Amino acid sequence: MRCSQFKCLTCGKPFSEPLNFVGKRRKHTDRFCKAMVQQLIHNDAHNVAMNNGLTDEEVASIVKYIAKKT
Repeated sequence: MRCSQFKCLTCGKPFSEPLNFVGKRRKHTDRFCKAMVQQLIHNDAHNVAMNNGLTDEEVASIVKYIAKKT
């Protein structure tokens, strides 16, 4: 997920714009994460990962994120 970065005028440190549809320090949108969970209803985690270009660990992380969020 690409987001704009800006530089603080006071201290010069870079920061990113906050996006309400992407969790903090996450690279997938909430909608994508929910779609992965829906796919897991009909498929196993390994196949969902392969079909979406993810690793098994990323799918597990997405499931934990959505479970914590709801």
